[in-house]
Amino acid sequence: MRQIKRCSSFLIMTIILVFSQTVFASELDHKNRENILSHVQSAFQAQQLLSEKPREKEELVHILSDYFDNDVINQYLNENMFEENGKYIVYGTDFPIYVIPFFSYDENTKIIEQKDQIIVYEFFPANSDGPVSYDEHYEWVKLTKTQKGLIITEIKNYAKDLEEIDNDKQQPKTKTQNSTFNTRILNNSEENQDFLLNQNLNHIFIPYFYSKTKTILHDFFYIEIM
Repeated sequence: MRQIKRCSSFLIMTIILVFSQTVFASELDHKNRENILSHVQSAFQAQQLLSEKPREKEELVHILSDYFDNDVINQYLNENMFEENGKYIVYGTDFPIYVIPFFSYDENTKIIEQKDQIIVYEFFPANSDGPVSYDEHYEWVKLTKTQKGLIITEIKNYAKDLEEIDNDKQQPKTKTQNSTFNTRILNNSEENQDFLLNQNLNHIFIPYFYSKTKTILHDFFYIEIM
């Protein structure tokens, strides 16, 4: 009887642990998505800040350096910076180049995580209204995980398809297409989140349950027989 009670207690504790870990993982993935999008929004605001007033060039670089690497900063300033009375300013334009896209930051904004790189992208339908028209296309930014934090290393303001995301011209693959690519798609789809959570939890808990169950059954039958 004592062994049966101990087995029952262990099973109850295990079930509680599984549910608590599932909730934690779900909140963690959601938090990770929020942090990434918040960082991209802050980078966009940093670019917009350069349009407020003329500044020294060093100050422009300093404002951008928390979010962009040197290559992107130089590309952005070379395309968008204008001199005004010995200082520099960035003017607004209907044709942005090296500018953070106007993401919706909702379920239409997708995130792909590949090892130390993160890609935030969105599909923009064709628009023929207003002063600016454009064909349907994709826009994205690439971020790299560094000791300093997330740094934007590439901005693409127009692409016909997603094949251009990778330098080798291959369309980014999801984890179900290539498990060795270690890619996670982070979006608001509960179905995708549940799939990813189940995959991760299975790798963690199934070996653990197998080992514990095998030990308990061995001890239980050994004690009962003896």
